[in-house]
Amino acid sequence: MEQKKHWGYSFFTIFFIIFWLGVFMLHDAFAQYSAFIPTWKVGDTWKVSIHPIAFGMPKKPGGMVKKRVKKKEYVNFKIEKLVDLDKTKCFEVKATNTVLPNQYHLLYIRYKDFTLKQFVEVHVVGGKEKKKVIKNPSKPFVYLQMGILCPFDFPKFPDVEKDTVTRTTLGLTNKKLTQLVSFNKDRTEMRVELRVKVNGKVLKSVQYWKKGYPFWTKAERTWGKEKWEIGKLEGFKLVPRKGL
Repeated sequence: MEQKKHWGYSFFTIFFIIFWLGVFMLHDAFAQYSAFIPTWKVGDTWKVSIHPIAFGMPKKPGGMVKKRVKKKEYVNFKIEKLVDLDKTKCFEVKATNTVLPNQYHLLYIRYKDFTLKQFVEVHVVGGKEKKKVIKNPSKPFVYLQMGILCPFDFPKFPDVEKDTVTRTTLGLTNKKLTQLVSFNKDRTEMRVELRVKVNGKVLKSVQYWKKGYPFWTKAERTWGKEKWEIGKLEGFKLVPRKGL
């Protein structure tokens, strides 16, 4: 009799463990394969158009003049490879541009949850590379610098397709960061808004993501009431997928 009870308890324990392992695995699967998370492959490329900000000296002393460059420039993205970065599997995405040929950026996106792990700005001076590295935990990323070429901010994709508000901190700092996610009526487009305060003004980064696209389709950053970086997806080329 005691032996039957023992086997009964053991069976219940094993079932309980397997059940919760299954729940966690399903959760990871849904997070990884959320419909709005791009299904990247090494070799995928896409092009973003931008209208950079130019600065000049004002007619009167007291500051700089900020104006939008009329000529359309481009940032070209390519998934270079999968790398092991600090024991974390990541996509390495290289972003080159038509404005500053001696500067490029590297984005390392975690394979598991599709968050940005590391952002690198590279300047090539005299044949040597100078790097600025920013590390980021598994949460939304906002690049605090203003006057950059392209909205390089990166969201944390929600596990479910419903409007959400996430309050966290920026990177490894205590600076407050808010992410707001909303969807259009037929759930084909996701709007992500990231907010963080910089020098007393709110830096707001807005991106629109669509199912089946490798990157956001349009994005813009505003600081206070001023519009800064803007971008629009112009085209993409994906490597062949199995079964397609």
